[in-house]
Amino acid sequence: MPSPKYRNDIQGLRAVAALLVAIYHIWFHRVSGAVDLFFFISAYFMTASLMRRLAGETAGDQWSQVRRFWTNLLKRMLPQAWTVLVVTALLTWIIMPITWWRQIISEVIAAATFVVNWVLAAHGNDYLHAGDVPSPLQHYWAMAVQLQVYLIWPMIIWGTIRVARRLGVSSRRSVFIALCGLGLISLGYSVFLTSVNQPLAYYDTFTRFWEFAAGGIFAIVLPYLRIPRILRLLSGWVGLVGLLCFGMLVNVSASFPGFIAAVPLAFAALIFISTETGSKFSTEYLLSRRPVTWLGANSYGLYLWHWPILTLWLARNGQDQLSFAQGVVAIELAIALAWLTTKFVEAPLRRAAPSTAPRRRSLQPTRRTIVVPSKALQGIGAIGLCLVLVMTLWATHIRQLTKVANGSDNPGAAVLQPGYDGPQLFDTLQPSLASLSSQWPEWSPTCETHAAYGQEISECTYDGRPADAADAHPTVFVTGSSHVDTWMTALAPLAQRHQWRIKSIVGPGCDMHAYSDDQAELTADTTDTCAAQNQIALDRIREERPDAIFTTGNRSVPGSPELTVDSRFISRVEQLRQLDIPIIVLRDNPRFAADPNTCIAEQRDYQVGVEKCSVNRDDVLAPAAYDEAFPEPLFSDPSVVTMDLSDQFCTDTRCPPAIGGVLIYLDKSHPTKTYVRTMIPAFDQAFTSALTQAMRDEGQYPIV
Repeated sequence: MPSPKYRNDIQGLRAVAALLVAIYHIWFHRVSGAVDLFFFISAYFMTASLMRRLAGETAGDQWSQVRRFWTNLLKRMLPQAWTVLVVTALLTWIIMPITWWRQIISEVIAAATFVVNWVLAAHGNDYLHAGDVPSPLQHYWAMAVQLQVYLIWPMIIWGTIRVARRLGVSSRRSVFIALCGLGLISLGYSVFLTSVNQPLAYYDTFTRFWEFAAGGIFAIVLPYLRIPRILRLLSGWVGLVGLLCFGMLVNVSASFPGFIAAVPLAFAALIFISTETGSKFSTEYLLSRRPVTWLGANSYGLYLWHWPILTLWLARNGQDQLSFAQGVVAIELAIALAWLTTKFVEAPLRRAAPSTAPRRRSLQPTRRTIVVPSKALQGIGAIGLCLVLVMTLWATHIRQLTKVANGSDNPGAAVLQPGYDGPQLFDTLQPSLASLSSQWPEWSPTCETHAAYGQEISECTYDGRPADAADAHPTVFVTGSSHVDTWMTALAPLAQRHQWRIKSIVGPGCDMHAYSDDQAELTADTTDTCAAQNQIALDRIREERPDAIFTTGNRSVPGSPELTVDSRFISRVEQLRQLDIPIIVLRDNPRFAADPNTCIAEQRDYQVGVEKCSVNRDDVLAPAAYDEAFPEPLFSDPSVVTMDLSDQFCTDTRCPPAIGGVLIYLDKSHPTKTYVRTMIPAFDQAFTSALTQAMRDEGQYPIV
């Protein structure tokens, strides 16, 4: 395979790609396709380099070249990547609210080990992480994908060449066929996954593999292309203008990385073709100018630095968007930091040669030379040690804060009970602001999976009945969204105390809605998880015939007092009434428009923070009685019983983020399990009363 010449214009193309990423992130909040350009460029040179290195080598020498490739790769990627992580971790620890800390710590670890793309993919499809802050390390997904591909790419090339030699066929042609085959498989997978789960597809390494394959294929083909000079000249400008305008003219953020990712790759190929034109009016001449190539040499650092600068700036100042002037400053700062880390961190370590040191053995007259870790390895190790030290100290600080909070015995909702005469204000809040991710509902059910309507839905059971009284105590069926699941922290111990059986089918965001009469029945391959959950719940209710159903009847609007009950919910209640099963309908708790815990964390004095971050009751809670939101005949139906615990979340005038020294919310809307536990007396009284009222016509079971 002919050796590719060094291309100054491709170095300049890297500068264009890095600037496009920064500009689109800062001002347009859209996908530019420039990251895909990096994949293509990297694979082009990686393939050309490996094919050249492995040609004519013996098996042992080939493996030595593969190891050398990996060594150079780590020397190129790790120093700057870990340096930016150290600085970002320190800045987040020092200037960002404590509510950020646990999330960022986990993402720093994932970024440092280059698996953050899989973490982000999981979080993007995980309801529990829907409220995560914009991560200052989100852009490391591309570095993770690159490193993962880089680790297997030499093995693909090396293995294909070994097989080709054994078969006596052309190595170049064999690698070409292998990359075409793997690329087509990856492209098919990419198109499929993008259509069914685009957030996962965006971060998945295998949906991106075909983009690397395209670069590798082009590296094999380009030296043999013979294209007229005028076409080469024109192709460069078509490619460059296309790259600059693609993301601006077409919003493809929700379409990547399917077929549409081929567009920026095609533009990149056109620029690669535009070589040796000898014209000052070519893109080759423009992209080879010294300022552009200088920026290209620092493009890796620019990519790494721009995103932490942007996200930390926005978060620190409470902004949603940088102004034009602020954006220019952010890019200039990123370029300056990129130059510093490239010149003083990456370059010295990348150029460092292996070190040797003499060692004299006391009983031998000869001098033996042993190989000690290279200066590059020592430098990378030092940066890694700094990162470990920062993370250890930070995690220790979080544990100390959590220990102090857990040591408090704050009353929470008990301060709202008649006769309470203790303190109202508390210097320490419980739980710790750094441990809110552990505040989701807590109970210990036994679960089984139902597969129907194209989905697998879990049904969980908590049995508080005596072993010898299987049919002597009521069964309550719980269904709906996470906002009804919240109350399992209180409902499970009540079931144990009152000897009830609880059955639960809940799912994130899946309010108990019915379909309209004109809507088609669910099929065996529905992709709507909530639709499947609601239908399975209805099927199980028909089979089980529970004594009562418990759910939420409305979805509160963040930052609004609006109180409406969805017509589809009314339809579902009508269906349940036909089954003669009473239903207890709980009013959804108020929801904040902004995270109240972050607001508190920004205040040095938590007492001041609780007051400052409270909202007016009338702004989030309608004064109307809850049952008045239901139309007739549900309003007067004794089998439809409403529960309203709003007074446990708000005083007469304000809805604070904490009551009795206990944080109410773990995010903008979900109550913490710690606060729910303090509400158990109020919940017990309200739920038992509602259950008694709902089942008053039955009479055969003891409620308490």
